[in-house]
Amino acid sequence: MKSNLQIKIILKLVLFLVLNLGGNTIANAQLKQYKQGLIRFEQGDYDLAIKDLLNVNDIANSEKGKLFNTIAESYRLTNRLIEAVPFYEKALTAKLDNTEI
Repeated sequence: MKSNLQIKIILKLVLFLVLNLGGNTIANAQLKQYKQGLIRFEQGDYDLAIKDLLNVNDIANSEKGKLFNTIAESYRLTNRLIEAVPFYEKALTAKLDNTEI
């Protein structure tokens, strides 16, 4: 029979693995969706690019400006200028936040 200490150690190890592997899976899925959105944008599939890119929530700060600008451009290129404006603003803010002075 295993002691309580052994059971606690095993449970902590399992929890650690689940949290770390699960987090990597989510990050990988986000990165895949981001790349897919960029490809669709380059191919001129702007509506699909918007759909993909709007689902990207977990991205490196250095990529946020490009993410928001691509969404804004996708809206602009589909004649939805009003919807583009907030994403241009977010892109500008993200780029200013990442500028080293």
